[in-house]
Amino acid sequence: MRTRPYLLFASVLSLVYVVLFIAPGHMTGLALIPSKVSSGELWHFLTYPFVHLDMSHLLKNLAGLALVTTGIVELKTKFSDFSSIYLLAGFLAVLPLWFIFQFTALGASAAIYSIFGLIALESKKYEIRPWHILLLTVVLISAEAFVSNASTSTMSALSHFSGLIFGIFAFNFALKAHKVFEKKKGFCLRKI
Repeated sequence: MRTRPYLLFASVLSLVYVVLFIAPGHMTGLALIPSKVSSGELWHFLTYPFVHLDMSHLLKNLAGLALVTTGIVELKTKFSDFSSIYLLAGFLAVLPLWFIFQFTALGASAAIYSIFGLIALESKKYEIRPWHILLLTVVLISAEAFVSNASTSTMSALSHFSGLIFGIFAFNFALKAHKVFEKKKGFCLRKI
């Protein structure tokens, strides 16, 4: 299996995260802030997964991206599954919570936790029980919430958990879609 696309994808994302972090006014200009969106700045829906609160947040997300990329490469997961679930979760996993609670959303954590969901399901290929990885991930989310700032830890934990759930459902959907397309492709080829 070629690792080049995986490493390139992770490297480009890391570079974007760092460049946006050092950009002046990155928080107010790019994070998903309710007041900014209500004033018509809708581009925040496209930029918030790429900005980070502080250096600690950025480093945690870079380490998380390196960890899940390594796991995906080791599990020989399709690049299309990895990249599409990562990006979709980055943009979509937090939105239901955001519309309900109207909090400032930013960072790649939901996307990273979605890949933990993907890793859990992909581990079945090697006879590893997905529940072990899912339980470990939930413990990680809970521990991080426990040691974090009390005012932000609840929304952060909920956002991480929504990323995990999104990854599980998105990968199950992708598996079913692959099977349907394979059947249709085989049917079309037989007709020719």
